[in-house]
Amino acid sequence: MLKKYFSWVFWALIFSVLAWIINVIWYKPFDINDFYERVLVEYGLEQPETLTRFQIWEEYGMNFYNSKLSDLSMEKSQERYKRLEKSFEMLRSYKRSVQTPLQLISTDILDNFLENEVHEHLLYKNYSYPFNHINGAHLELPFFMVTEHAINKYSEAEDYIHRLNQFETYFGQLLAQTQARQDSAFFLPNFLIDKVLMQMSGFINTAPTQNILYTEFVKKVEKLPHLTPKAKKELYYEVRFTIEQIIYPTYRQMIRYLDRVHENNKTENQVGLWQLDKGTEYYFFMLKKYTNVDVSPEELHEIGLEEIEQINAQIREVLDSLKFPADKPLIVCMKEVYQDPRFLYDTAPKPHLFADIKKSIAELESQRHYLFGVQPHAQLQLANTPSFRAIYAPPIYYESSSLNGQVPATCFLNTSNMNVWHKFEQKAQVCQDIFLGRHYPIAIQREANRLPTFRRIIDFEAFNRGWASYSLSLADEYGFFKTQYEKLGMLHLRLINAANMVVDTGIHGKRWGREEAIAYMEKTTCLTNATIQYNVDYAIVFPARSCAYYTGNQRIMELRQDAKEQLGKKFDIKEFHDTILENGSVPLDILTQVVNGYIKKTQNEKF
Repeated sequence: MLKKYFSWVFWALIFSVLAWIINVIWYKPFDINDFYERVLVEYGLEQPETLTRFQIWEEYGMNFYNSKLSDLSMEKSQERYKRLEKSFEMLRSYKRSVQTPLQLISTDILDNFLENEVHEHLLYKNYSYPFNHINGAHLELPFFMVTEHAINKYSEAEDYIHRLNQFETYFGQLLAQTQARQDSAFFLPNFLIDKVLMQMSGFINTAPTQNILYTEFVKKVEKLPHLTPKAKKELYYEVRFTIEQIIYPTYRQMIRYLDRVHENNKTENQVGLWQLDKGTEYYFFMLKKYTNVDVSPEELHEIGLEEIEQINAQIREVLDSLKFPADKPLIVCMKEVYQDPRFLYDTAPKPHLFADIKKSIAELESQRHYLFGVQPHAQLQLANTPSFRAIYAPPIYYESSSLNGQVPATCFLNTSNMNVWHKFEQKAQVCQDIFLGRHYPIAIQREANRLPTFRRIIDFEAFNRGWASYSLSLADEYGFFKTQYEKLGMLHLRLINAANMVVDTGIHGKRWGREEAIAYMEKTTCLTNATIQYNVDYAIVFPARSCAYYTGNQRIMELRQDAKEQLGKKFDIKEFHDTILENGSVPLDILTQVVNGYIKKTQNEKF
């Protein structure tokens, strides 16, 4: 009898486990936490570069994806969005009444992401540039290979070569996507094609053994222990052969195609979403997606102009304190500061810039315990932007650490043109774009083990850029900018943020041309011509994103003021910041819920 009982229990357990596995993989998981993880797994299997970047499954000994690249075929794209639509419907079938507070927040975050993805695919799937000179695949894939594909053992060197061999298929699929939309009104304007062609030509304009895909591979393999010279030589031969016989011909094929497009281009140099069927509707959608608020382009444009007026008034006060003539135009005074030899890096060795940035980071780190309770562990390293992408790259580009912390975060500094760097702005750039505004919140999010995995890697522009902008005000409030010139640098960075919003809404909402947008930036900011072109082109290629600095910062400032007013003496700046950052990047309406929950909880606590 007892034997039968144990047998029954054994098989019941087996069937229960099987039922759980079947539901998690093929049907609706019983537990919503399992559903969160399944969505991430499905996403990762479709984008193996993401799995490599974050090393999501490395701790479980799984790295089968390290030899693969994403499938960019139109068939796979259609499958992906059918899956997203199914996941979206399934997510909403879970009863909210049985979910914990943490699960409700996670559900709402995932719901926001899936709804936007599904909506964008159904209505606007061809409303983006397949190639661009800012983060096009012809730049991002080589950059990924040399900066994020780790080679710590022989098998990972083989994986690297497997991935190189897939370049032809990868870019062939991207070309197929491009050709399918060639008759669309929203295609590559010629000025953009010119820049992409220059980048592609530059990438293959070296001997294979001088290409960064080869030189960085050699550097990594040389560090491998217990590898014979013969084995290394064979690996080097395979990489050289693949670059010469597969990668270079693939880039030449793309160059020939874009040359033909350039000759017959119907769009010539048109920019702006307004030119598209449903373009205005799409811009409203993108503004809501990236700013997380219901506001029209006209309203944001006017807000941007008002912001610029207010910031200029503050700049004038600083200039007055520095004894600049009151009757001299503000922009003339600012350009004098920009050209002042005391503040230029172009005549100084590049290590001076790195040393100054490290000093500013150290200063912020020494003060962070006054503002934050939670302290991230991920290391931040500085590196030069690789030369093949430096020509049109921004001054600062940040790559976060892996989830397991084994790969540190890296901030790439574009030192190809030292004219864009100024000593009086350096601390503000460190604050907004390198440490306090970028690395600090992202590192905390990556290390937040209590969150579902998808929440540790998901990004929302209004939160990310809003926090970056908020960090400037926070640093100013706590005395980080010690001289008037440093304060001037902080104000100029805020001015640039506001001007970028005016340009974005001007191009897509008021039908500005590219030259008109460039002229506006030239009369409003002191940026170099190259940086102005980058900012304008960014607004063209990525509509609405530049508006997120303002809306995100405003919401954080409003929530902080609300918390101070409602909590009085109970308000703790460290607890407020920890509440925001420990929940990771979230939409602004969910951020409001999180902070309101913190306020209510704190109100109920005794001193």
